[in-house]
Amino acid sequence: MRRKSNLGNERGLSLIEATIILITLMVLASVMAPTVMSYVDDARVVKVKEDCEAIGVSLARMVIDTGACVRLDGRLPCTIDNRVNLLLGEGRAIRVRGEGAELFSYSSDYYTSVVRQVTSYSSSDYVRRDIASNIHWNIATHLGGATAFTTEIRSGADLRLMANTYASDLRVLLIRAGVDFPESVIDALAKITVTDDHSKLCSDVEPLETGATRCIMNSGLEMLWMAYRPQTNINNRSAELLYNVKWSGEELNAFMFRVKTLNSAYTFIIPEVCGNLSLVSIADRQIRSDTEQRTEGYIATRQTTIGWASVYGVDETVDMLEHHLVEDRPSGRILNAYPYQDMAHVGYGLSMGMGWRGAYLSSIGPDPWGNHYMVNSVFLNNPGLRRPYNAVCLSAGADGIVDTPFAAVGTKRLGDDFTYVISGRPY
Repeated sequence: MRRKSNLGNERGLSLIEATIILITLMVLASVMAPTVMSYVDDARVVKVKEDCEAIGVSLARMVIDTGACVRLDGRLPCTIDNRVNLLLGEGRAIRVRGEGAELFSYSSDYYTSVVRQVTSYSSSDYVRRDIASNIHWNIATHLGGATAFTTEIRSGADLRLMANTYASDLRVLLIRAGVDFPESVIDALAKITVTDDHSKLCSDVEPLETGATRCIMNSGLEMLWMAYRPQTNINNRSAELLYNVKWSGEELNAFMFRVKTLNSAYTFIIPEVCGNLSLVSIADRQIRSDTEQRTEGYIATRQTTIGWASVYGVDETVDMLEHHLVEDRPSGRILNAYPYQDMAHVGYGLSMGMGWRGAYLSSIGPDPWGNHYMVNSVFLNNPGLRRPYNAVCLSAGADGIVDTPFAAVGTKRLGDDFTYVISGRPY
């Protein structure tokens, strides 16, 4: 006897039943969604707190080890020109509004000296320095490529950008080359204008004292030294000097200019193709017997302006957090590393000024919303400021917009920003 199947009596959900189930699920989702999202938001806030606390503590430790302040060049002392005013982490750039868009400007006084002359000087007071007849010249036939000091220089704006971007490298090289008052050369480049005169050879040009002249760098031109970069590793492109260079290649476009200091007049040439600053000649100032000479000290003032929206690679006082806390590469160059002293010669105990002893952090990623963390490091150990502004680690929050002022004394954070006070008065 065959058994009758009951499959024909089975049926699915009716439209009304399916609708009831969907409505029930939607109600549950609407009730649970705020709770789930609040957990996500809480987790992001916790991560920001942990990240900023780690950055703050690590920076405080590093400054104790390296001494003074966070510096653009770890080999040089902490000055207004060698201080990192803003540190950035990885991530998207932020926007600013309201008080967060305000720039902070401050002046720094420093003691310097100058040689004062009672009588005035003219160009006849400079006598060109002779070059030894038995000198051995290094023959150069190619410029640019791996040895280029910077990218191609095409205009006065490029020359000014070069002075601002590579001021630290230029300062070290000029000091090494024995140029008195290196800042005079850097300042002249930072303000330079260009006069076009492509038709003349550089050897026939009388350099201007208020700008640069375009000329043709001809074969046989002799240079007392040339700045260049001997390494091709982009993270380790140290700047060096090659002395006694004679150009024997094809004709190149170049810029020629002269800078006068209190002691000498320096004539420089910069080839367009590579930006290699080169010294062509030196003329020494001659002091007449009836001229009174005396050295006077005075206080000079420099102005610095910085804000949250400053950009790494454009503003020369901005650097990356990783360059100081993860790797010892201030300004992205291993040549600028903070010095490190051997523990065997220092001993144990407090380590103020001992040297960089990181890594202080293994890595520094973006905040939970993909934006970079920021630290207004200009306020770390800055005795030149009249008010104790807060040095903080800041995250722009979910909207990616900074509302909190760059310089604050006890002011609460604004908008959805998050701040962690590293030094100063807590919020």
